[in-house]
Amino acid sequence: MATLTAFALEKMGFVRIEASEPVTATLHAIHVGELTGLTVPSNHQVSRDVFDELPFTCKVGVGNHINPICKEFTSNEFCEDEEEWAKNHKASAPYVITAIGPTDPITVTSGWVGRQNDKLLTYNCFSDGKRKLHECIAIAIPRIYSALVVQFSDLHANVDIKPLDTAIAGKTDEGEWFNDFTIEVSASASVSSPISDEHLENSIDDALKNYLGIDARVSRFLYCAETDQDPVKRFLYYFLALEIFTHQSFKRLRRNDADLLTSVIPDRLSTHGQLLTSNMQSELRALVPRFVWCACASWSHVSDSDVDRFRKLKKIRDDIVHGNKDTVDPSAPRSARELALHVIAHIETGVIAT
Repeated sequence: MATLTAFALEKMGFVRIEASEPVTATLHAIHVGELTGLTVPSNHQVSRDVFDELPFTCKVGVGNHINPICKEFTSNEFCEDEEEWAKNHKASAPYVITAIGPTDPITVTSGWVGRQNDKLLTYNCFSDGKRKLHECIAIAIPRIYSALVVQFSDLHANVDIKPLDTAIAGKTDEGEWFNDFTIEVSASASVSSPISDEHLENSIDDALKNYLGIDARVSRFLYCAETDQDPVKRFLYYFLALEIFTHQSFKRLRRNDADLLTSVIPDRLSTHGQLLTSNMQSELRALVPRFVWCACASWSHVSDSDVDRFRKLKKIRDDIVHGNKDTVDPSAPRSARELALHVIAHIETGVIAT
C-alpha cells in the first residue's frame, strides 16, 4: 500500500496527533448499491434494522435518495452533492443503503489530522476500527443483497444490486464528523419495473425475514455471481450456490422426514419398508438425483422443465471443470441465475439455514 511521506503530509496541512492530545471517535460504515430492475415511488424510502450476528448495529434502507437515509441512520450525509456523486459513479436510483455501526469509542494517539475546506480529515488513523467494519461489511452485504435479490426476483427477472461505494465515517467525541472513502464502481443497462410503496415495504420485510438466513456459503456465491463481470465465473458461482443449496436441502430431508416414501408402506411391512426407504436415500449421492429427490419431496414449485434445465447446466459445469471448454454462451449465466433464484425464492420460511 502506498503511503505519503511526513513532508508531503505537512505540505498538505496535516499535523501529527500527539499523545498529549489524543483523538477519540466512533466509526460508521455506509455501503451504497444500485438497485436495478425496479423503480421506487419518488418520495418513498424504507429503512429496517437487520438482526445479524455482528458486533455492531446494522440497518438497511431502500430509496431514491442516499443522503436522507444516511442522515436517518447516522445523522450525517453521505455526500455533499448527490447528483454529482451519481454522475461520477454512473449510477441511478433507487439505491440500497446499508449502515453498520457505531463502533465503540476508539482513541488514537498517533497519525495525522488536517482540514480541507473546513472539514476534518485523518490519515493513517483508526485502522483497527476500520478493519473491523470492513469485516462486518464482508459478512453483511452478501447476505443482505442475496436476500433482497431472491425476494425481488419474483417481481422482475432482471432485478440486481450493483455495489457502488463504501465509506467509513467517524464522529469525534466533540461531535465533529470526518470521512474515509473506498470506492468500487459498476454500471450496466437495465429495464425497470415499478413497485408500489406498500409492495416495496412488504418485499423488504419478507426478504429480511425469509432469506437473510440463507447459508453464508450460498449467499456468498450468489453475491459473487451478481457482482462479477466474467460470464464463466458468474455461471460457476450461480451453479455452486444451487449445488450447495441442493445438498443442504437433501440432508435436511434425510434428518427430518421421509414422508413421501413412508406414506406408501403398509403396517405389515413397517420394519423392512423403513429399511428400504433409508437405503434408497443413502444411495442418492449424485447431484442430479438429489435435486430430483428434493423436487419430489419438498420443492413443490420445481417442475420437469426445471430438472431438465438443471441437467443441462450441470453438463456445462462438468465441461468447464474437466477442461472441455473455457467459455460459455451468454445465456448460460442467465439461465443459471434464473434457476437458482427460482429454487431458493420459493422455499418456505424457516427451512433455509442448516
